[in-house]
Amino acid sequence: MVSILSKRLKKLKITSILGAEREGLLNQWFQTPLGQQLISEQSDCLQSIMKSKFGQHLVQLDTGFYQPLVPNAPVGCLSLIALENNSAACPVIQAAPEQLPFSPDSVDHIILHHTLDFCENPYQALRESEQALSEEGYIIVVGFNSFSWWGLRKLFSFGSKNIPWKGRFFSVNRVQDWLGLLGLEVQQHYSLLHSLPIQKTSVHEKFYWLDRLSQIVLPKFGGCYILVAQKHVGSVTLIGKRWRTFKTQAAVQRANIRNES
Repeated sequence: MVSILSKRLKKLKITSILGAEREGLLNQWFQTPLGQQLISEQSDCLQSIMKSKFGQHLVQLDTGFYQPLVPNAPVGCLSLIALENNSAACPVIQAAPEQLPFSPDSVDHIILHHTLDFCENPYQALRESEQALSEEGYIIVVGFNSFSWWGLRKLFSFGSKNIPWKGRFFSVNRVQDWLGLLGLEVQQHYSLLHSLPIQKTSVHEKFYWLDRLSQIVLPKFGGCYILVAQKHVGSVTLIGKRWRTFKTQAAVQRANIRNES
């Protein structure tokens, strides 16, 4: 038993080291022109989404950006989850996305920023987030779309160790299926970055027309997707209680009418 536990602990330690190294490489990539373009479009979209999302606690599962994507979110507290300690302009909690240090139903909203693309167990990370999420709270998943110019670039980079092409790009349908299995209702789907994944700004500007054409012809096939899903708990039971309450009130009203007559 001791040997089995030691092997598991050793595996977790190795996984944590590899994840921290990958997080550092992503941090460097986010500083590149292509990474900055990605962050800019994502941040604008997320700020628009969060304008109507209120609550006490927003958590961002980070993969190396090391900054809040929605710094002015209308919440009481914003925390960032990362494997490595960093200088983010908000409280930083060192933890793995598959093992979140939160009590059940304690977080109002959770943003998974490319978490599924680079974590060891994507479904477990989603499950942990769902358990930590409070009733009627929102999970916002940000990821690379496999069916896009970016997914095509990853396909041609098969076996590459370069970030971000060594990540796992999931289809939107697959992520939606995972959310549905966890009882989360997908309410919004945004598609961003229809441009070619090219680092050189001068080359990117030459293909600006392709960006515009892709938005019109293939609006749901951008390089990045954002899914907004809400958690509903006990909706059937709640309806049952409301129905029983309604029937009781109706019976009392009928009894009062009979007594008055």
